[in-house]
Amino acid sequence: MYRVGILGTENSHAMAFAKTMNIPNANGEYQYPDFRVTALYAMEKAPSEAIVAACKDESIKIVDSPEEMLDLVDCVMVTSRHGKYHKECVLPFIKKGMPAFIDKPITCSIEDVKEILEAAKANNVPLTGGSGCKFAPQLLELKEEIAAGNVGDIESGCINFPAELTSEYGGVFFYGSHLIEMTLTAFGYDMKSVQAFASAEGHLTAIARYEKYDIVMNFVRNGNYLAIAYGKKGNIVKTVDISGIYGAECGHFINMVRTGVAPMTTDELVKPVYVLNAIEKSLAEGREVALSEF
Repeated sequence: MYRVGILGTENSHAMAFAKTMNIPNANGEYQYPDFRVTALYAMEKAPSEAIVAACKDESIKIVDSPEEMLDLVDCVMVTSRHGKYHKECVLPFIKKGMPAFIDKPITCSIEDVKEILEAAKANNVPLTGGSGCKFAPQLLELKEEIAAGNVGDIESGCINFPAELTSEYGGVFFYGSHLIEMTLTAFGYDMKSVQAFASAEGHLTAIARYEKYDIVMNFVRNGNYLAIAYGKKGNIVKTVDISGIYGAECGHFINMVRTGVAPMTTDELVKPVYVLNAIEKSLAEGREVALSEF
């Protein structure tokens, strides 16, 4: 049995992951019989207590610090809402050789994500994480259709997803990673630069520049998630359904722990952090920011 620890339970993602692993179906069967959440940590205990109650599992231990969890688990999921806490939560476990999932954003700081990756490499620890929106079926369909040449050469594209510049959990970093990872997944991780624009009402638009085309990233808050590719042969419009992303994330994490093989490359883990920092820099300086600047 793999014992899973969750750090930062104030995020709704923590509840979803715990329910997936700890609640059996109507026939008493578990989706992942060899995995259970066994320990929880957060700065406030109420969210952890809610998870224990929802799972009806009093054996789940609520601890007072990440270090107290070290001997209680075999792997961890870091789901703190604010990315600035992710490094301090996950490093003790990486240094002990435990596989880890780190929720979006992996971190807010480029220095932090580099330190995490260096520790993982030194301890031969597989990592995964980021936004589950990159696993939305319609987005993966768009990626496949682009790769198959169904629209011909890409001329432009557009994706929208909500974000808030003023979020208490790191501003655009809190939700912005969803849209960035969706863009990178569908149109490629070879993004060159970004230029961001904010309206007086707090709406954010960013232009992602590639070698041969630009993609518009609209951080809108209307609840409609669209992904569009414009090509020389035609266009593709997808309405993106994110309802199944927690299950997809959980499945990727569990497969990684079982096999010891990370499902994401180093570039896939770090690139969203670079793009988020480039957006912040572009807004502050009013210019296009190359990712190579980081």
